[in-house]
Amino acid sequence: MTVAAAIPPMSFTGDYGTPVGAVDSLVGAELRDLPTWVWHGEQDQLVTVTIPRAMIATFRRAGMRYLRYTEVPRGRHDCLSAFSDSASMRWLVTQRRGAPTP
Repeated sequence: MTVAAAIPPMSFTGDYGTPVGAVDSLVGAELRDLPTWVWHGEQDQLVTVTIPRAMIATFRRAGMRYLRYTEVPRGRHDCLSAFSDSASMRWLVTQRRGAPTP
């Protein structure tokens, strides 16, 4: 039994200028229907917000269907803000592949 279909990304490396056709193989059938919520600190100086914004835009163009993006006000370079929010934890454990809940 799958407890949570969503993936909480904590880091992602890649070429965000890559054409959508190349990203399509990454998104593909494995990720296209997987509910995903990406969080990023708006004051992150190590990885600026332009990087996840470009990643999200590329994934959307490649057809990723259930994708959420939150920029944490005053957030820095950590992932704890996403996990300190009880709403995100409830969201995470209620997701199912291809049938996300809001």
